[in-house]
Amino acid sequence: MTIAVADRFRGSWNAFWATTYSFEPELYDEFLFRRLGQPPLNATVLADFYRLARLFTRDDSRPGRLLRANRDYLLRGVAPAGGAFHPKTYFFGNRRHGRLLVGSGNLTLPGLEQGHELFSQFDSDHEAGLAAIRGWRDWIDDLVLRINDDHARERWIDLKGRLPWLEGAEISGRGDPLTGRKRPCLSHLPNEEIMTVA
Repeated sequence: MTIAVADRFRGSWNAFWATTYSFEPELYDEFLFRRLGQPPLNATVLADFYRLARLFTRDDSRPGRLLRANRDYLLRGVAPAGGAFHPKTYFFGNRRHGRLLVGSGNLTLPGLEQGHELFSQFDSDHEAGLAAIRGWRDWIDDLVLRINDDHARERWIDLKGRLPWLEGAEISGRGDPLTGRKRPCLSHLPNEEIMTVA
């Protein structure tokens, strides 16, 4: 199935957490963020530390660049132990349900709209989707501890308080699809919808 991933940003979400290698603030600030839902919105973007550092050191002459970052949403860099911080996950949630996209596209225009990227979608309304989302939750728990940032920790605690369905054990011991700690990553994909970017 081919979709426009940016369309998944529509809805009455009150939580959005992303992990990405590359980040394009103009796309997120002026287009995607506005489509997520009404405030108060718990939105956090965790990007590769070194890519983010390059973003901040580029020519900043464009007015309004990064005005929303750390004001309307939290933007933090993740310094990997080795290599790069490369997972691309996009989690959308509200009090009733949630959706997780796991794929190859960065939080950039080419990554979401123009590239030839693959995503798998997990919805909390299905047992397998809820298991994958709870596996993602456990992975983010570990990541937030590793980042050791007070603001990220506060937002993560707030997100879990907003989404009561997110609590609970993983279902059927599937493990999370991101790290392959319990099962190989690919073993998660056949049971859910796999999408390519339009």
